[in-house]
Amino acid sequence: MNLFASPAVPEQEFSTGQNLSSLLLLVALAAICLGIAAIAPGLAIVLAVLAVPALIRTSGILGRRQQRGVMSNFVEKILLFVGSFGVILVIVVSVVITFFAICFGGGLGTLSVFEFLGKSNFTDPGLAILFGFVVGIAASLWVLIKLARRLWPYRED
Repeated sequence: MNLFASPAVPEQEFSTGQNLSSLLLLVALAAICLGIAAIAPGLAIVLAVLAVPALIRTSGILGRRQQRGVMSNFVEKILLFVGSFGVILVIVVSVVITFFAICFGGGLGTLSVFEFLGKSNFTDPGLAILFGFVVGIAASLWVLIKLARRLWPYRED
């Protein structure tokens, strides 16, 4: 008995095709991000921030599928990633729109209330800005949670 020999790997756990296509997907994503970084570095940062959750979700789905013995080809992996990226994009755009709309409305509403109460010499709008910011963050978090649960449910694919 050789104590220094590596353990035998079961046949179904080691799939070169699966690992190679997953690596190819990662390399393609990195190449796209680096290509965009050469042209517009700010856009590449936004793309990378949006792509990371989509890549994590795609890896999780593919890992669960592989545990059940279902193999996915390269096209299915790309479609899973693009679908996840689209969901992330919809959620982020909705949260940003909600934040700005509620923050702006909350700030202006607070200033209007101060004017209505007769504090027309209210020269420091810091309280109104703070109130609008806090309400905007709260509304954005609510939209994020609702959309994430609705558009990105946890399920075994």
